[in-house]
Amino acid sequence: MPWSPETRAAAADRMRKLHADPAFKEATADRMRKLHADPAFKEAAADRMRKLNADPAFKEKLSKLHADPAFKEAAADRMRKLHADPAFKEKHRFLAGLSDDQKRLYHKLRANGIGRDAALAEVSRATERAA
Repeated sequence: MPWSPETRAAAADRMRKLHADPAFKEATADRMRKLHADPAFKEAAADRMRKLNADPAFKEKLSKLHADPAFKEAAADRMRKLHADPAFKEKHRFLAGLSDDQKRLYHKLRANGIGRDAALAEVSRATERAA
């Protein structure tokens, strides 16, 4: 039986309060870091995403979502806030020192599942080979 609008709103309110708790956030983040460190979990999650992204209905749903001006504006707001955060800037400052070609290689490696440190090492090796 579906939830009534009142029940749904009450549940959403409880979840917002729970997710606002710093201790809950840290415990959840810790649990997810451990889970994502497991190669079997990572492969299963990647497989689920490959199947999902191969579904034409899913692609259509995402295309409609990303075409929505309200969604675009909300996403842009989130990115502006994220990039204004000094902690985020500090964590990602290494990208500022890369050339456009190095950034393209770095992002290509990251998109293919290569870790941050390994991708930077590969960019460094590629730069040395080109010199």
